Formats: sequence, structure tokens, C-alpha cells
Amino acid sequence: MNFSKMNEYFEKSRLWISYLFVLVSILSMSSLVYKVANPLYKGLSAVVVLYICYTLLFNWKQIIDRKFFTLFGLLSGSHLLSAIFNRSGHLFGNVIEILFMLTYVLLFIMLQSGQLKKLFNGIAYTVQFISFSSAIFAFGLLLSRVLILFKIGEQSYYYGVMNGRLWGIVNPNASAIFSYISIILAMYLIHMGSKYSVYLKINNVIQLVYFATMQSRGALLSLLLMIGLYSFFAMRGSFLKRFITFILVGVMITASNIGLSYATSFYISSEAATVLDLNKGQFYAKDDSSIIQKTGELHIIETTPSGRTYIWKNAIKMGSAKPIFGYGVRNVPDYYTEYFSKFEIQNSLIGGNFHNIFVTVFVSSGILGLLSFILILGYVIQRFLTYLIVSKKNTDKLIIILFFGILFGQLFESQIMYSTNFINIIFWLAIGYGLVVCKRDEGVRYQEVTDVSEIQQMELGIMEYIHEVCQKIGVKYFLAYGSLIGAVRHQGFIPWDDDMDICMLREDYEKLQDYLITNPDERYEVLSYKNNLNYVYPFMKVQDNHTYLLEEDVRIDSNMGIYVDIFPVDGYEDDAKFKNKMTKLIKKRQLSCYTFKGITNTKSVLNSLLRYVSVIIFYFTNTNKYVAQIEELAKSRKVSDYEQVDYVIYKDMNKPVWRREWLEQVTTGTFEGKKFTIPKKYHEILTSDYGDYMQLPPVEQRVSHHDFKLWKIVKKSK
Repeated sequence: MNFSKMNEYFEKSRLWISYLFVLVSILSMSSLVYKVANPLYKGLSAVVVLYICYTLLFNWKQIIDRKFFTLFGLLSGSHLLSAIFNRSGHLFGNVIEILFMLTYVLLFIMLQSGQLKKLFNGIAYTVQFISFSSAIFAFGLLLSRVLILFKIGEQSYYYGVMNGRLWGIVNPNASAIFSYISIILAMYLIHMGSKYSVYLKINNVIQLVYFATMQSRGALLSLLLMIGLYSFFAMRGSFLKRFITFILVGVMITASNIGLSYATSFYISSEAATVLDLNKGQFYAKDDSSIIQKTGELHIIETTPSGRTYIWKNAIKMGSAKPIFGYGVRNVPDYYTEYFSKFEIQNSLIGGNFHNIFVTVFVSSGILGLLSFILILGYVIQRFLTYLIVSKKNTDKLIIILFFGILFGQLFESQIMYSTNFINIIFWLAIGYGLVVCKRDEGVRYQEVTDVSEIQQMELGIMEYIHEVCQKIGVKYFLAYGSLIGAVRHQGFIPWDDDMDICMLREDYEKLQDYLITNPDERYEVLSYKNNLNYVYPFMKVQDNHTYLLEEDVRIDSNMGIYVDIFPVDGYEDDAKFKNKMTKLIKKRQLSCYTFKGITNTKSVLNSLLRYVSVIIFYFTNTNKYVAQIEELAKSRKVSDYEQVDYVIYKDMNKPVWRREWLEQVTTGTFEGKKFTIPKKYHEILTSDYGDYMQLPPVEQRVSHHDFKLWKIVKKSK
């Protein structure tokens, strides 16, 4: 047997097998396609088990987190013991349940970290499409006041309006969980720099409305928890600012959720609904209360706090009768009648759901199962909390925040262990991907840098790299603005300045940009809207990858480090039409990506309020589009066609401009003991920009004008 060819085949196919497995699990949530999807899901589960076995036999070193694997061994072992000690019941069914656990818990084991990232991204996009389609379908039923009834076997299913709630792809509680999963995954994709960010933001608004119509209090609490975690671990600003933001956003979402829920309930109950009974081929008009009376199969008991505590109390009493090994997962329904009424069983306990994952595990697998479950969760929680506290990478934090949101929701549901649906799978997949992220950044620490001289030395290293590349490929640059003053007046940095700026004529600029993009350096990386969809500037920067920087006035995180700015120089003409068009594009770009802090007008409260409203509106626009339009407009003015030139894509159109002849010749200037290029007619340029540039500004003005936080990334030795 040729194991190398077999391994190659496995490597090529397992990503798609994994994706199909998760996709079918999503489709299986809908009872409309359950009959088709469920057999496919079971078949793919068998294939995934084979893949996992193959990985364990031949690619043991590939396992990312062996501690997690060991703890999972305890979890599955406890469930196997439960099955053996309850062999008089559904032994085969209990063993099958363990095999299902293998598929959705160990799915990530068979994938390499790169494949896992691709899988997660693919799932995130798939969820957006399905969540949008589900919401539109449900809203159509809501507006039409339609309730669809049908049965699969003995189980009844509902779509549409019932009991003052909107029933979505599944019951309202599960549909609400699916909605907030969609919201968090959309935020993750937006942080990743998705080119579909506008559509993702629109879908998030739709999902928030859809979420409210399902009136799931447990899901609302989970969403608020995730907002809190995001506020404290991913937002910028002081602790007080983040706390106030969390309170305000939490109140707004809760209030809008309650308001929309009330409006939906009022709308549903205001007139008769049309019931479509697909099994009987009938349709008839009934008001909401009569529908309740007719079906008699609503999940009533678990919809009230007192109802849930009643279930938990009786379930614990039930579990206490067999405390060590439990009843066995598939055996639990056989013992319902001793502790619950028929009505409660029919409407609240379908599938062994005691509406609390810890209670459910205790009843199903006993103390051994519960302890092993708590151990594996404890390990994951410890790893994830450490990452939230230590890391500065907000994109990956969203995966971990989603984990905590789903876990918190399981205090009121039981959907991450014994129910083979997407909520279950995304929870464990988030664990798998999160552990990969934790492993990747294990030992990485962030040391804040506040000393201006240290920042300057970092920028000097970047500048030396840029100088070497420009020399290598034959392009011309020159120090500009504060860096040019520094070279002339101080032979180095302005003592209080914390940035470096250079300019290049457009032709040289484009040549350098293309080279840096196609020939990336391990440490120094070019940032441009062409290679980073989250990048919000119409000029490029070269950054130090060994650092991490957050700009306080920019909403979008471009994942950048300390940088040197490189500005293109284009032709300039005092043309009102051109200036107005460029100014409008610059303002739109700012409104689409700046925080309130970044666009506040300190001289006018009214103007600031107008800007705040505009920022909210422009949130649903694409910054990358404006940046591209700005650059195309600037490039339409070729340097060779104009006597006047300037950096026109980011400037006040009424400020002084340069003459082209000032930039035609360059010379060498000394900067911190290094030789860099400066314009030969630097005096004319600096005089035009600053007047008497050799005169030091007043003491109170000798401060940095940038608003950012900077960390250097260090790797702790093990």
C-alpha cells in the first residue's frame, strides 16, 4: 500500500469533507430538509470518524493540543462507562452517541491550522447566507400571519407566527442562538477585512431584528455577555469609557429587543392567523390563542424562569437516583415518566433536553461524565481567558468571545453535547480554532512602548529598509514634512516627534509599492489598500511586524505596527471642481472609518453632532472604495503635466503647494547618523510649508500630534 499517495489524497479531500459535514449539520437544523440532510449528516459523520482515526494513527504529531485531546479522552471514556453500565438499555445507541461526539468535538484534529482557518472562514460566510435567507423567509411568514404545521414521524414542527413569537428555522430559542452566532461571525469577517463588509453589516441589522422577534431571554443574555466581553477586551480607550459604552449599548439593545418583541406579539395577536397544515393539506384561519389550544405542543414549561427551575429540580432528583454513571444518553427518555408529567415530556424534554447543559450531562452520564466535562471546559476557559487578557489581536478574540456566549447560553439550553446540530458543532469548532490561535501565540507578550526615543529608533530601522529597497530598484524618495525639518534643523528626529514621513513622485511611488507587495519581507511589511482591505489610508505605510499599534481615532483595526508613512506626489492645479471632488471623497473616507473622537469638532457642538450622525450612516459604506476613488482621482493629474505638485490625497486643498522644479534634484542629508535623501531645494519647500522653519515652536507645542498606543511583541522563552 502506497501510504504517501493515501496521505496526499487525505490532505486534499479532508477540508471539503469537513466543510460538507458542517454545512449539512446547518441544513439538518431545518425540519424542511431534515429527511434529506440527516442521512447525509450520518454518512459524513462516519467519514469524519475514519479521517480522525487515520490522523491519530499516522499523523499523531499533527494534533495541535494534546492536553485537550487527553481531557476529551476522559470525557468520552466516562460516556463509554455509562453506556456499559446501562447496557440493558440502548447500548448500541449510546455507543453511536459517543461516535457522534468524536465527529463534532475532534473535527479540528484532522485539520492543519491553515485548513482550519479556511474552514472557519468558509463556515462564517455560509452562515451569513443561511441566516439572511432564514430571516427573509420568517419575515415573510410574519407579515402574512402564516403558521405552517407539519409532522415528521410523531414530531410536530412549526414555521411562522405562534404564541406571540416568530418561529424561524427551528424553535425560537435555537433560531435566536443561530442569529447571534451569525452576528459574531459577521464581525469576525469584517475584522478580517472582508470585501463584503457592507453586506455583512446590513445582515447584522436584519439579524438583530430577527433575533428580537424570537423573544429568547437566554439568547439575549448571551448576546449581552458577548457585548460585554467585546467592550472590555477588544475595544479601545480607558476602562471607564469601555464600561460606559457597554452599559449604553447593552441598554439600547435590550430596550430595542423588548420593544420589537412587544410589537411583534401585538401584531401577531391583533388579527387571525392563517394555518397551513401540510400533512392534511388544509388551511384555516385561527387566532393565536386557538392555535395554542389546537396544537397543544408548545414549549411552555421552559419559557418561564419558574418552569425551568422546576425542570432542573426534578432532573437533579432523577440524576441522583443513578449518580455515578447516569442513565446513558439514549436511555434517559425511558425514565421520564417517574419524574415528569406527560405534558412536560411532550413539550419541554424532547431529546433529553433539561435546559441546562450541566444538569443534562449529570443525568445522562453521572458524576464521572459531569466532572470530565467540567475539566475540559475549565482547561479551555483558562486558555481563552489568558488570550483575551494578553493578546491585542481583536479579530481572533471574536472567536473566543463566541465560545463564551454559546457556553453561557447553555445554562438555559442543552445543545452542545447530545444534539447533533450546528450550534453544537460551531461551539466545538470555535474551541478547536481558538486553541490553534492560543498555541500560535503561546509565549507571546506585548510590552507597551511609550518612550519617544525608542519609537524613533524603531522607525529609523524601517527607514533604513526603505532606503535599501529604493536604492536596489532605482527609485527616488525624499524626507518630507517633520522628518525634513528634523534632517535640516536637528540632523535627526525632532526631539518630540514620533513619526517619519517621506514623499515620492507618483511613478516612483507605484514602482516601490508594486515591488514591496510582490516581494514581502519577513519583518518589514507594506500596508496599502491594495493588499489589506481594512487599511483606511490613500497612501502606503511600511510597518515593523515585531510591533503592534492601535490608532485611537480610527474605528477599523488594520492590524498594523509602528510605521513610516510614504506619500505620493501628484500634479496640482487650482481647479475648484477637482478640489471640491477630492475634498468630498476625503470627508467620506474619514466618516466611514473614524471614531467619534477622530471627527469631533472642538469649536462647534452642533457640527460634532452632525458628524456623529454621519459616522453612523457611513458605517454601512466601504472605506476601501473611497480610498480607491481618491487615488484614481489623484493619479489623473500626472506630475509631468503640471508646474505645481503636492500630496493631494490627504491634504487641505487651500494650503500651500510645491513647485515641481523643487523636487527634480535631490541630495543626501544626515539623519541620526544615517544618510537619507532630501530635496536639494529643501529651503523653498520648508519655507512654503512652515515659514521660518528654523525657529523652534513654543514649549507648549512641542508634543506629538499622533494618538496611538504601541506595543513591541516579544516571545517569552519556555
